[in-house]
Amino acid sequence: MESGHLRASGDTRRSPIRSALLVVAATHHESAAAFIATDPFVTQGLVGEMTITEWNPVFGAFNSDSDLPGKTAREVAAVSSARLQQT
Repeated sequence: MESGHLRASGDTRRSPIRSALLVVAATHHESAAAFIATDPFVTQGLVGEMTITEWNPVFGAFNSDSDLPGKTAREVAAVSSARLQQT
């Protein structure tokens, strides 16, 4: 938390598998993986499996970390529509 890389974390509730979610600020997949490798649960061998997924938080508390900070729902919809048409 002190470094600013870990934005939020916690265990998942009512999951059949004991698991957790970490929200990490990183510029790319490799830097996220390098940071997570220093997590105490990882270094103590308590993590059996891990998936790193890029997330673009266009709404909510982490919006300032998105590629559409401060946009309204209508503006996000317009950008999303344009992006879909490009693919």
